Amino acid sequence: MSEKISSARENMLNSQIYTNKVDDEFVLAAIEAVPRENFVPENLRGVAYVDKDLPLGDGRILMEPMVFARLLQLAEIKETEKVLVVASATGYAVAVIAGMAAEVVGCENNLNFITAAQGNLKNLGIANAAFVKAELPLGAERHKPFDVIFINGAVEEIPLKILAQLSENGRLVTVKASLEQPHGPHYGSLVHYRNKVVSLTKEFQAFTAKLPEFNARRGFEF
Repeated sequence: MSEKISSARENMLNSQIYTNKVDDEFVLAAIEAVPRENFVPENLRGVAYVDKDLPLGDGRILMEPMVFARLLQLAEIKETEKVLVVASATGYAVAVIAGMAAEVVGCENNLNFITAAQGNLKNLGIANAAFVKAELPLGAERHKPFDVIFINGAVEEIPLKILAQLSENGRLVTVKASLEQPHGPHYGSLVHYRNKVVSLTKEFQAFTAKLPEFNARRGFEF
């Protein structure tokens, strides 16, 4: 790793994450262990650690570091748990979460992204993650239940089919887009599933790019 990239990663942790209410050492260590620059196109590697979403194409992003870290902290992932990442793109979120959980499944509808993600995780020696090709609002039905579901982008709706894949006491984290203000602010949100009851809390503002597959048409309305 070059000295410039190493400095950029340290600056991301110190200036963007530590200072924005992220103090969970488990989360911080998992983020620090994964090189973000490996998950973006060559022309974006020099800006892999900037404090904004980076476009990966086909509606996918590398999520802004602060928003990503705060969602992971909300999720309270444990080492024994199984996690689903929806819209896994080039695999960055899967790679980080693989350092926190027992098993991770990445769901993506773009085969090119799946191929790239598999290569990226193989290069890092990550063996507790797999990818499935499926329409994003359908999740990964065959692999349920999941203790945690991470939707990798902002959504106008959270489909019932995805919520139904949570285990009892499961959590879902995402950025819930505002229908009244299409360009934001949106809200980093935590969904809990307990005793067959679903609840959502809005935790912090975010301007995360929306996933087109989750435009409001159907789903659970909060």
